[in-house]
Order: sequence, then structure tokens, then C-alpha cells
Amino acid sequence: MHCDSPRMKPNVVYFGEPVPVLHKQRVSELIESSQSVLVLGSSLAVMSGMRIVIDAKKQQKMVSTICAGPGRADAKMDVVWRSGLDEALRMLAI
Repeated sequence: MHCDSPRMKPNVVYFGEPVPVLHKQRVSELIESSQSVLVLGSSLAVMSGMRIVIDAKKQQKMVSTICAGPGRADAKMDVVWRSGLDEALRMLAI
């Protein structure tokens, strides 16, 4: 891809931007091939994140979250662990 702008944008999707179709397809493939989904540190406020939970639950996958605060999909979660990620990941690494 060629860009004539003097500004460069990293290869990320910013809040409010549409997720590229290829990314969506890859996520669908990953959900399909997984046994479960673990959400780390996200409130799932945006639909693109929430869609992952919805799709996984439709496939009867276990979905869990580790997040310090409440999240939009908490009622859909099989496991909700309220913790900061640094502390939780250190505990899991032991």
C-alpha cells in the first residue's frame, strides 16, 4: 500500500475504526479452532470485542475474563476474575 501523507499510521485499529475484514475472518477461524476464550484487561465496550464473546458462546465455548473493573459481557462469562493483569498473570505464572 502506498501513502502520500507525511504522517504514518501503525498497523492497528483505533477505537471507533472499522475492523478489517481479514482480521474478522482470522478471529472467526481462531474461535472455531479453540476450546475456550480468555479476555484479558478489556471491558469489551466496543462491539468488535463483544462480538468475539458472542460468537464463542454461540459455539458453546467457555469464556473467561481477567479485568480490574466490570465489563459489558460479565453476565455472559463462565469465569470472571477481578484483578489487575500484572497481579493475576504473576499468580498464574507461579
